Amino acid sequence: MLLLRITLLFLVVLLGYSNPIQAQKLSHEIYSVFGKSIKQESLIETQNLADINPGYPNSWIKQEDYIRVELKISGNEKSDSAFGTSADLNKNQKFLISNAVVGDTIKMMVSYKNINVVTQKTDTLNLNYRVKVLPFKEAEFEGGFEYLKENYLQNTISQITDDHLNTFGNAIMRFTIGVEGSVENIRMIQSANHLKFNASLIDALHTMPKWIPAQNKNGIKVKQEFEWHIGNMVGC
Repeated sequence: MLLLRITLLFLVVLLGYSNPIQAQKLSHEIYSVFGKSIKQESLIETQNLADINPGYPNSWIKQEDYIRVELKISGNEKSDSAFGTSADLNKNQKFLISNAVVGDTIKMMVSYKNINVVTQKTDTLNLNYRVKVLPFKEAEFEGGFEYLKENYLQNTISQITDDHLNTFGNAIMRFTIGVEGSVENIRMIQSANHLKFNASLIDALHTMPKWIPAQNKNGIKVKQEFEWHIGNMVGC
């Protein structure tokens, strides 16, 4: 009887753990390549630093405590700044912001006075914030991202055999949707653990159908960057 119980227990363990790969899930997603961002059309009506950074602490930095507020626009080998002494943008700062284009980086650098509660001395503190300018209308795939994933990119993902799922790791592909909607400038930001799959991932992007390109506030087509993330989603 004891031998029978031990045998049954061994079979349960064997069936439960003999194929751990089945517990793995290889997932993939398309993302726009922007961290903190702001829509281009929003810049036209920007009046205050809080319009650029919604979490800006207007409530606890008093007007008389401001030392300097620099707004800097950079992108496409250009850089320009405008200065003020308030959370409210002045004429030069508004002009600078309103002329930012898609892909530009807006950097906010604020210096202000603050009384140290321990020493009671006045310190100079700095607050920095960076944001990317998004297109007025972002690039999109006709039918949506889910349609793109399931009808085109999934074919490549399905070629990755069960034997490699556990050790595939994570891969990140970056690419640009050009003004004609074609995929351009494909780069591998992070390689899969199995190098032989990298070529397949690149080919999948090269053969992807055209997108509807992004547009700026004037209706002019512009480029936009995206990333394709592929990896194991263990436990998800």
